[in-house]
Amino acid sequence: MTSTISDMRSTSLGFALGLCLLTLSIPLDYSIPEPKISGQGDDCQKPCGLCPPDLPPSSSPGFPHIPGTDPVQMNIDPTEWFLREHLRGYKRINAKNILDHHTRRSLYDLICSYPGIDLSGLAELSGINENTLRYHLDRIAEEQVITTLTVGKSFHFFENHNKYSDEEQQFLSRFSSGQSGRILQTIRDHPGITRRDLADILGVASPTVTRGVQQLAGEGYIRLLKEGRYTRHFLPGQMVQPPLIVPA
Repeated sequence: MTSTISDMRSTSLGFALGLCLLTLSIPLDYSIPEPKISGQGDDCQKPCGLCPPDLPPSSSPGFPHIPGTDPVQMNIDPTEWFLREHLRGYKRINAKNILDHHTRRSLYDLICSYPGIDLSGLAELSGINENTLRYHLDRIAEEQVITTLTVGKSFHFFENHNKYSDEEQQFLSRFSSGQSGRILQTIRDHPGITRRDLADILGVASPTVTRGVQQLAGEGYIRLLKEGRYTRHFLPGQMVQPPLIVPA
């Protein structure tokens, strides 16, 4: 009887040990190798249309890249950006169709109407946020439909048909923004205005106006005419006439 019980225990122990070993021999985690698409990999020599190219950090030669148009900075997935740029409607953007997009056409028309306008001015007139503006302006600039002038930290935009000389672009850029722009606009609207009247209209102190006027006169953008106790201010006659309404 004792021998039988001992044999049963040995058999049970052997069965349990065998089951344990069998379980350990079966892999619990396995993976299926991913299929490799022909033409992909380090030895890919021909474009297959599936691999997006490396995105350049700047726009076309001669046009500065506008900060904020990088898809990562704009919180746009790079793959979505690539599809948006190259595959939407199976129509690649080029100089002939760049303005078919409603937003880009509207921005181009504003730039033609307000040469030298800056980013904040475009945002105010168009009602479009600046990140979206940067994206579309960079696309238009890449096709050389507009040109960009950098003044300090500001970008100023012009239609690219050699319509304005370098001197005129500098003047229109100053005219379109900042305190200098307000001074120039006021003198344009009130030719011959005195320094005191200029300060009253702008709502600033006379010394502030004096510093701004002296700088603009030194750059050749204002002509001063002394009449007794008063100094009258004019825009030089040879300068290009700016648009009648420019955003402040």
